Amino acid sequence: MPRKVKRNHAVQCKPVGEARCKESRDGRKKPVGVARPCPKCREMRCRMHCACARRGVSRTVRKQKAARSSGTKVVNARQDERSNVVVLPLAQSVEEAGPLVDVLGATAYWDSVSREVAAAKSTVFLGSFCYDNSRLQTQLLAARGRGVAVEVLLDKKSFHSSLAPRAVKRVDKLKEKGAQVYLANGKSYKSVFGRDGQPGNYHAKVLVVDGLVAFVGSANATNNSCVNGELALKVTGKVVAKGVYDKAWSEALRVETY
Repeated sequence: MPRKVKRNHAVQCKPVGEARCKESRDGRKKPVGVARPCPKCREMRCRMHCACARRGVSRTVRKQKAARSSGTKVVNARQDERSNVVVLPLAQSVEEAGPLVDVLGATAYWDSVSREVAAAKSTVFLGSFCYDNSRLQTQLLAARGRGVAVEVLLDKKSFHSSLAPRAVKRVDKLKEKGAQVYLANGKSYKSVFGRDGQPGNYHAKVLVVDGLVAFVGSANATNNSCVNGELALKVTGKVVAKGVYDKAWSEALRVETY
């Protein structure tokens, strides 16, 4: 029980923790005189320091009700009356707050890719210059076992080269599990420079999961990229993820089914 100090037929409020009550209404920051105990908790404290806020209605709630009744617009945010610092509500959806972007190195990139593919519920799209990553292979096979649609778009020239010697074997395994695999090329040298030259490759490195999370960066889907110095962006947001998916397909030319 708080200490009772008699003055003017009231009891001086004394909060728990020995802090002084400075909520008096005369502007001199003196303790409030409490005429009667709280009907709920029976403590002799003011509305600010009462554990149940004196009948369950705090000063902030009363001000909000008064503002609504007078037609004043009430902002849905918490505000510190002394510092005037507005704290916005924390609960915001990804679409309201805009896309979330993370900058990742090689280790963080593959850890995040593995978590997202392991949690995939509907679709996984992979676009890469070459492919032989054993960790991603395991995750994609498991995704197909859960019924997730898997699309793989690879560069045709590197697929048939020695850049990723395990690519053919692993892609064949994905096809056996029902994944869709496509091979593509880049632009022709003549279409860009007007003269003969080496044709371009499909050089994109992207991964899109469930049409919501997109990875774009320097890392090929290879085991070597796990030890390379790599840089990638992870973007969470439906609009950006769709843009990444659409652009990845638009950059692929002369696409053929494997």
